[in-house]
Amino acid sequence: MQQVTQVIRDRLTQYVEAGCQRVVDSGNPVYSHLPREILHAAVRRVFNAVVDDLENGGQPSAVPLLMGRIGAQRLQEGARISDILGGMAHGFDVISEDLEVWFRDDPAVFAKWTRALSRLSYAGAAALADTYMAARESVVRAQAEEIFRLSAPLLPLYPGILVLPLVGTLDDERATQVTMTMLSAIVAHASKVVL
Repeated sequence: MQQVTQVIRDRLTQYVEAGCQRVVDSGNPVYSHLPREILHAAVRRVFNAVVDDLENGGQPSAVPLLMGRIGAQRLQEGARISDILGGMAHGFDVISEDLEVWFRDDPAVFAKWTRALSRLSYAGAAALADTYMAARESVVRAQAEEIFRLSAPLLPLYPGILVLPLVGTLDDERATQVTMTMLSAIVAHASKVVL
């Protein structure tokens, strides 16, 4: 793999430029609208992570770590996993196409690259998806809590009297939440009646 990593390091600038151009040309909604210098930095980070992992015997470490961070960041920007992975695939295609030509007389080296790339891509995609889904779950949970808070407000009507308007279905989980909220409000307002 040392031969492959050396070629990638030597040609990194060309790969970054070609990868960025391919992503922009694809119309990828996440990356095609980024300022060029930010896109270049992002692609360079991914390519450097690939080289780091190749130099580490092809064991996925830097790529999944980076893709996990990207997943959380891109979720906040409204990106989809498929757009992120599509951008990654365009960049990897640029390297693979060049390495295929570069090592056309040594197919064993190119085969090692494709196996290593497959492992790194899978590990990166899995880390991206895990982080992305965890971040999305956090957002959904926060939204659910806010909806609950807004759908069952406890309002002081008169001293000692609270009003609890209920909107929507009252299932077991929501009933428990309403009860806990109501008991806290009764103590906080020293109420004797809840309507």
